[in-house]
Amino acid sequence: MLKIKSLSLVCAFLFSGSAFAGIQVTDKAQGAWVQVTDNNQPSVNAEVSITNLSMHSETYLTDDKGKVYIPITAPYARHIKYLAVTKDGTEFTKSAFHSRDK
Repeated sequence: MLKIKSLSLVCAFLFSGSAFAGIQVTDKAQGAWVQVTDNNQPSVNAEVSITNLSMHSETYLTDDKGKVYIPITAPYARHIKYLAVTKDGTEFTKSAFHSRDK
């Protein structure tokens, strides 16, 4: 029983920390809005890139609200992997589905 309680406590801690940091992706027809937050605050000038499409080698910087629009020209619907690196070097990743038809 003690092991279950300990495991539950560790999981709760990990999930609560991830709620305050990371990437949120909003898919659009020709791209995606990406928002980067760290400690529940917008991450200004975070570098955001797509890691699994060779045609997208550019890096984009977030604005003062932690957001950036990334144009996506994938010829078909697919999962896109995003990488965000904050000014202090913290890295966040997220995989999100991109659909061509909206």
